[in-house]
Amino acid sequence: FSSDTQTFHGTFINGDRFSPEGLESEPYQLKSDDTVEFRIDIAREDNKTTTHHNIAARVVCSFTEQDALIAAGTELHQQQLH
Repeated sequence: FSSDTQTFHGTFINGDRFSPEGLESEPYQLKSDDTVEFRIDIAREDNKTTTHHNIAARVVCSFTEQDALIAAGTELHQQQLH
C-alpha cells in the first residue's frame, strides 16, 4: 500500500493524483505494472516559467522466487529494447 502524506506537489499512480494538494490520501494497494510518480514544480527566477521534475518507477510485485525471476527477465528484455 502507498499513500500521499499531504505533499504540496503530489504523488501520482498511473497518472492520477492520490489526493488534492495538502490533503492526505487514502491508502492505495499497488499492483504490478503500476507507475508511481513523485512530482515537484520549480518556478524560475522570472516567476513566469515553471519547470516540472518527476521521479517515476514501475511497480513489480514478487510473491515467490519464480515471480522475481520472471520480473527480472522482463526488465532485462525491456532494457535491451532501448
